Parts: sequence; structure tokens; C-alpha cells
Amino acid sequence: MSDYVNSTLYYEKALKLSPHNKIYQTNNKISKTRLMGDVYKIPDFFLISWLKNIYSLFSPMTWAILTIVLLLITALLFFIYYFSFDKKVFYFYIMLSCLVLTIASFSFGIARQNAIHSQDNAIVIKLPTQNDSKTKLFKGQKVEIKERKLEKIRVQTEDGKEYWIEKDMVAII
Repeated sequence: MSDYVNSTLYYEKALKLSPHNKIYQTNNKISKTRLMGDVYKIPDFFLISWLKNIYSLFSPMTWAILTIVLLLITALLFFIYYFSFDKKVFYFYIMLSCLVLTIASFSFGIARQNAIHSQDNAIVIKLPTQNDSKTKLFKGQKVEIKERKLEKIRVQTEDGKEYWIEKDMVAII
């Protein structure tokens, strides 16, 4: 139907829920190539991208179940440690490792939940009416919302440039 702006919006929404889906990724790339304009995306720091890849592996519910299972294993290891007479140091370090994994699992679940429900990203659906030569936005461009004030929002493009635009110019992902 050649509505690449809305297709980009809905593929971005789908990728928010299922970030590793190859079909969504491919179709989103195709949709973005059909739009006017190209933006150089500043890549994330490698540790940030690793953490995003880890927490997006599972849904928040899966992370919650994993956290509960790890917490139960940690409690079991604590009792084994507490009542054992030999290998106390070994059981202590195993229990401590399991506790760290429990905390990490809980943190990844919270991060995944926040990523799904975040309203900080948007797609530009209409351009400014006045010809502002400083504003280099195009339809279908993904932006991050930095600040909200009454009818204006401050957005940052993927290449790091910031603009104040009207709220009705974007659709929240």
C-alpha cells in the first residue's frame, strides 16, 4: 500500500516486543529504505548492546520465573552450606554465585519490562509546516523523546541531533 511511515511504526512496535525476530527486522529495513532520507545511527557502547541483547532474550515473565527458580536454588544451597561440616567454603561460593545470578535475572526482567512499556521512542509521521532549514527530519524517522512540555517535545535523532517539534508530528512506538 506504499504507507512506509506506518509500516515503520508498526514494525518498530513489533520489534519492541520481539527484538530477535528476523522477519520483523528485515521488513523494517525494507520499509526504512523506501523512505526519503538516511541517517547515520550512532552505535551503542558495546557493553550497553550486550546487556540489551541479554535482557531481550526472554520475556519479563520468563525472567520472573527464572528469578524465582534461582532464589529457591540459592535457599537450598544456603541450607546445605549451613548444615554441612565439610566443603563449607565450596558451598558458600556456589550459593553466592547463585545469589548473584538471581539478582542479575531480576534486574534483566525489570529492564525488559521497562523496555517494553517505555514511551521514549517515536516515529515522525508529519513534517513541520514552516520551512525551517535547521530541522532535518523526515517522515518515518525514529527519534527518542528527551523532554515534554505542553504542546512541544524535544527529540533526538539517531545521529544525535536534537530538535523541538510539535507533539502531533510523532507517533509513540
